[in-house]
Amino acid sequence: MEKSLLEKYIDKIWSMDDKEYLFGAILYHIAPTLISGKPACIITLNDYERNLNLLWKRYRKDFIDICELSIYEMREQFGSKTLFIYDEKIISEIIHQEENIRFLEKLGYNRSLSIEKMLEILGEKYKYFCPHEMGIFLGFPVKDVICFMEYPYRKCLLSGYWKVYNDIDFAMKKFVEYDTSKNMVINSILDGELPSLVIKNTIKQLIMH
Repeated sequence: MEKSLLEKYIDKIWSMDDKEYLFGAILYHIAPTLISGKPACIITLNDYERNLNLLWKRYRKDFIDICELSIYEMREQFGSKTLFIYDEKIISEIIHQEENIRFLEKLGYNRSLSIEKMLEILGEKYKYFCPHEMGIFLGFPVKDVICFMEYPYRKCLLSGYWKVYNDIDFAMKKFVEYDTSKNMVINSILDGELPSLVIKNTIKQLIMH
């Protein structure tokens, strides 16, 4: 059976040095935020095989130097670290949409808080469980987050980056955009580019536009 594009991508970055392997592992997950306007993504760096958690500690500064996205280290446990990587401008716009901020205020947030302070509240909860409002920070529609909270056994219309209960057309459009950004990254790496260069070039293109 022929390998999928993702499997080929994993094989390709596995053959690289430690820094490029780390950048490649992160790049795949952040592609929708880097390219397609998704406000944030969340990735857990595990300590097995090549130990992404250890590599993050070693090359964290190098990654920050080339990627203009903001990073909040949300949780570290059992040798793994969870990163919340976000576009500060986009996430601020999403969170402060009136429907979203009113929802968050019911869960202990305050609209006057900075994004960093809100992430501290989110991160404190995340130490013990994954709070439902995580979906708002990741760009999920608040109506779908509420449905998932209040009707956990209700059948969703579509499942992808989130469980969709309402506007299926909007969700499908976003899913395609996010998948397209990941495929762009995969194809760039399979064509011989290094993850660090893909990140740098993507940032340059965004600035130019």
